Amino acid sequence: GGGGCACGEAANCWWTTCLDSIAQTLAILDEVEERLCVDLDQVWAVGCSNGGMFTLDLAADERSAARFAGIVPIVGLPHYGFSTGPLVEGIRMMGMWGSRDTSVPPISNTDNPDKTLDTSYNGWYYTSADKVMDDWTSGNGCRGTGQDPLDTTMNWGIGVMDNNTLRCTMGCSERADGVRVVGCIFDGGHVCDRDTIWEPIFHFMLDRAAAAPSPASEIDC
Repeated sequence: GGGGCACGEAANCWWTTCLDSIAQTLAILDEVEERLCVDLDQVWAVGCSNGGMFTLDLAADERSAARFAGIVPIVGLPHYGFSTGPLVEGIRMMGMWGSRDTSVPPISNTDNPDKTLDTSYNGWYYTSADKVMDDWTSGNGCRGTGQDPLDTTMNWGIGVMDNNTLRCTMGCSERADGVRVVGCIFDGGHVCDRDTIWEPIFHFMLDRAAAAPSPASEIDC
């Protein structure tokens, strides 16, 4: 954590910049929406590692949360104490995390089930995947802690894979609008380029059962 440091005062407070990446992202999104025909109900944020952590920030910031249909953090988790869940209900999430990731470990390796410790670099603390699933499930107004089994009729191709490839649980299975929170642990380290990761992600993002278009965002190009 920052330990109360002002931006730029101490290099060991954080490893990101002092720039406003939320504002930069929204400026780019505004320009894309102005220049191109965009389905406003299908704007997603996807990121790997630090980029995956940033998708969680986009879903938690009052300036950006309502702009996104969902996020996909890949081998990215919040620092410990900074997991808040979505700012607004209805944001979908599919997280992909490596069981052997020592940079951003998803499974607790400390005496606190909600806290993990990076053993590859400088000993940063992160939030466990189970805790993030719990925060996102409750943040979407759902029951449980995000540990429901996947619905056999809505599993985005995960069900046809070898059980050792992806181990996934789900939150918000009771929501009639199809909004789901999914967390998957794959057999691997701090990697983002596997087909077994991306195929379910694309199926998840393209699942039109999750949200009906709102009148304000109907496509008229």
